[in-house]
Amino acid sequence: MKRLVIVCSVFILAAVGSAQWLEKVIWLNDSIVGLEEPLVAFHNPVTNRMYFAGPWTERTQIFDATTRQKFGYIDTVEGCGGFAHCYHSNRIYASSPDMEQILILDDRTDTITEVLDADWPLAMAYNGEMDKLYICTDDQVLVFNPGPDTVLDTIQLHDYATRIVWDSVHNRVYCLGPDWGNYPVVAIDCETDSVVATLFGMDQGYDILVHPELPKLYCLGTNDSTRRNEIWVYDTDSLVARKVINIPLSSAWDYGRLFLNPVSNYLYASYFEEEFEALRRDYGYPDDSVAVVNCATDSLVGFIGLPEDCWPSAFAVNLTDNKAYLASWDIDSVAVLGVPDSITNWIPASQPVTGLGWNPTDNEVYLAEEEGFVWIVDGATNSIIDSIDYEGIQVRAMTWNPSGNKLYVGDYNGVGIVGQGDTIEKWVPVEWCAYEGFLGFFQELNRLYLGNHDWQGHGEVYVYDCNTDSVILDVPLPIWYAHAGLVLPEYHKLYLPGYHDTTAVYDLHQDSVVATRTGFGNKQRYNPRNSLVYGYRTSMDGIAVIDPQRDSIVTTVPSHRIRDLTVNTTDNEVYFAVYNVGKVYVLDGQTHQVTDSIITPRPVHQLVWVETVDKLYAIDQSAVYVIDCPTRQLIRTIPADIGYYRSSVVHNRNKKLYIGGSHDLFVIHCRLDSIVARFENTPGYDLTWNMTDNRVYASEYNSIWVFCDSMTGIAAEPERIEPAFSLRTRANPAKQSVTFLCQVPAGHQAYLALFDATGRMVWNCPVAGKQPQISVTWKGIDRLGRKVPTGIYFARLESGTNRTVAKVVLER
Repeated sequence: MKRLVIVCSVFILAAVGSAQWLEKVIWLNDSIVGLEEPLVAFHNPVTNRMYFAGPWTERTQIFDATTRQKFGYIDTVEGCGGFAHCYHSNRIYASSPDMEQILILDDRTDTITEVLDADWPLAMAYNGEMDKLYICTDDQVLVFNPGPDTVLDTIQLHDYATRIVWDSVHNRVYCLGPDWGNYPVVAIDCETDSVVATLFGMDQGYDILVHPELPKLYCLGTNDSTRRNEIWVYDTDSLVARKVINIPLSSAWDYGRLFLNPVSNYLYASYFEEEFEALRRDYGYPDDSVAVVNCATDSLVGFIGLPEDCWPSAFAVNLTDNKAYLASWDIDSVAVLGVPDSITNWIPASQPVTGLGWNPTDNEVYLAEEEGFVWIVDGATNSIIDSIDYEGIQVRAMTWNPSGNKLYVGDYNGVGIVGQGDTIEKWVPVEWCAYEGFLGFFQELNRLYLGNHDWQGHGEVYVYDCNTDSVILDVPLPIWYAHAGLVLPEYHKLYLPGYHDTTAVYDLHQDSVVATRTGFGNKQRYNPRNSLVYGYRTSMDGIAVIDPQRDSIVTTVPSHRIRDLTVNTTDNEVYFAVYNVGKVYVLDGQTHQVTDSIITPRPVHQLVWVETVDKLYAIDQSAVYVIDCPTRQLIRTIPADIGYYRSSVVHNRNKKLYIGGSHDLFVIHCRLDSIVARFENTPGYDLTWNMTDNRVYASEYNSIWVFCDSMTGIAAEPERIEPAFSLRTRANPAKQSVTFLCQVPAGHQAYLALFDATGRMVWNCPVAGKQPQISVTWKGIDRLGRKVPTGIYFARLESGTNRTVAKVVLER
């Protein structure tokens, strides 16, 4: 079942005024993606959380073992090599060799506190006695103080090391290099931080392990002359080789690992087997197996055989029940190993498991598949008790539905309904439903329209009923690759642009395509002041002026390639920007003639008109240009590193403009025309405004950031309203009609307009200030005389610079 996990204040970097804006981060349970072949498992006993990472995955996933749900992730970009828990300093260190970085986390909040540069950090070991961290880099060992995060010393090696372990009895660390010839182990004294011995032995080393009770150091490697695996046993008291255990199997190459069960005192050596035919012919052993060594006698006990061609991938030991777990690359199950060398049980999985981790707090075993699920297994019974899906939603579209105050999120494979408790109330699988975003939302029927297409581009419309949260119909489309369209509620139509400049006209009441038109463009904007649609193509010249009643082109406005277009409903003007030209053009809504142009310092790629201040915001990669619409003057430049990609914009009734750039999210106060908040690493792939709660949702593929604008940190700016200017309602909530009591200064002309929750104007009328109080009744109809649906509406009374807004609830 799809679930939603809410995480507050996790991985949120500093922002101006962030505490007053960011309300919460909603992590979609199945949207934390990026986990690929998780070879590294780590348990944090402080918070009882499990971490899974790997050298090829871009993110380290964090699972809350108490709630058995996803908690969040750490962005490791190009893989994680391992973890070290410095518990005295409350630090967790995660190495990222390819990024040449060490990420430092607070072990209680899992927030990144610092990022250190390190030259190829391949391995780490923590000295708990002296609170030191030893980090193997390219050809050095860095001695690190976790408290103030400073480098205490540098120990030079003659080559890089891939393994390092701490010997608590002798207070040493041992470094292992893969290709150090006949001296693969270097011993370092932690008191002096100097090399005290070089341990000769095998030709190539793969793994190293210190026995916690016996004075022994085990090294797994290969003998070049015999091309066979060997385990060298060193005496840590004398630092000399005590014994060589020959494993009559072929080379482990770089995949050999050692694991110890200190309860049973058995050592396990796993490896990739290469010479299958030679093994069967010469030794009679299984192709793939794990060698078992008795540490008391340092003798080879036997082998745990696996099915053919199934190389070991992960290993974990359960100290509570004295057993071990073995996973393989090509087996969809995990073997439970008894003492000493028998498989007592198999735990099924849906795919090969590459990561295993034992949680000693709850005695649970986590099985991380190479893609798909994390299975949680009871350590006592070997039974699966829960599963966590991390295959993933990547949020491609969002829309807010005022009916029920719900947020709908969509990805390639379905629609999720986020209710008022910020939880997924339901997940509806719909293939390819938001590949090009949601096609549209029709409030009158409370329906959402989803698109789907096959690999050839032939598509269809899925009609999603928000009352039942189910797909009730699918209608074939005569166009290719339909994407987000334009809903025209007055005409109960949906314009769906597709490839080759074709637009399907979809009747929202009949649920059918009633026409197919060319020349409408791939983007359209509606102007309620003249009831016309402006269509344009970003790859072609010209603007088509469309009559939506007849679905025909009235005229065409010549221009260069259009970059963006927006409508000013107050002044009945259209603004558009073109490619590579630092100008914003003004198109008259009556004559369809370009009447003016406004010069901008750089070409802009997005235009936003904010009606509450009657200003146009022209956005380019590095700035936002503020244009005063009445005077058509550029009045301010707001520097902002928005970037070229993905600029999503939404404005709310508090006169705030939210802009999602390629890296950060900016909040601009439209009265002050300045940035009042900035959120790093929150680009906002899509932005949606909840008008009921005045919240802004910003999606970032795997999460939704919720911004609440009720506390801005800025003194509330009083509206410029004269004492004789006000708007009140009577009979609100209303069943059929609402009466507005308007106060307008004598001799002034005012304008009353009704907007639905999506910001669309549904009704308007003039108001003249001829008496102290004017009564105006709205009968719950739109401008064409049709009844509007139940929902929340906003009435705006304006006269000159005076504006006031009242909320209206219509119930039928």
